[in-house]
Amino acid sequence: MVGFNKNWIVVTANMYLTGSSAESDFHFVRLWVFNKTDFYAGGTNVPTILMAETNSPKAFTLAPSLVYDDTVTNMHLLTAWNTNALRVYALTGQLGGEQLVATTNFPAAATNMAWVRRYDDRANFLFQALTNGSNTRVFAADDRISSPVIQRNGFLWCAHHIFLPFGPTIDLERTVVQWWQIQCETSSRNRSAELRSLTTTSRLRIPASR
Repeated sequence: MVGFNKNWIVVTANMYLTGSSAESDFHFVRLWVFNKTDFYAGGTNVPTILMAETNSPKAFTLAPSLVYDDTVTNMHLLTAWNTNALRVYALTGQLGGEQLVATTNFPAAATNMAWVRRYDDRANFLFQALTNGSNTRVFAADDRISSPVIQRNGFLWCAHHIFLPFGPTIDLERTVVQWWQIQCETSSRNRSAELRSLTTTSRLRIPASR
């Protein structure tokens, strides 16, 4: 995934054991931080290479920001952390000396708005595809934030899809798109909401903030 601010171009990627994409073989999230001015000029400066946690609990799919505040020199990144919260990371420092900070800020929805984090064949969850009654399955992945975060006017905006309902037994019925507005200074949830389908046969997945 790619993000930027006035100083940097930031690329993030999930790193796995070579030749595997199994969840158990996930190692960590890696970041490449490029000097934006040098990059645009066709320069050859080596990017700063950083990584998130290597021991559990750890970030998975760390979404960088598209920073539209031209006076801001840092960047916030987000990851889905558990069944009702995200986690905020901060990229700070001077050019060439950047640091990734795993903050203790966890913007959270109310517990009665919790969600199931991933698709699971064992849940007997069948997505309707194209026409009602179809037996064609559509892979819906998980609750990761799969598009860059928007950082503007002191807020972070993001969207991802989640699985419902949440409960002691997994009996998934639907996906909804959930969006967040998070205050940068406090990392508190300012607003969040779910965009639900108007029909029981429609499913919403892989949203993006724009």
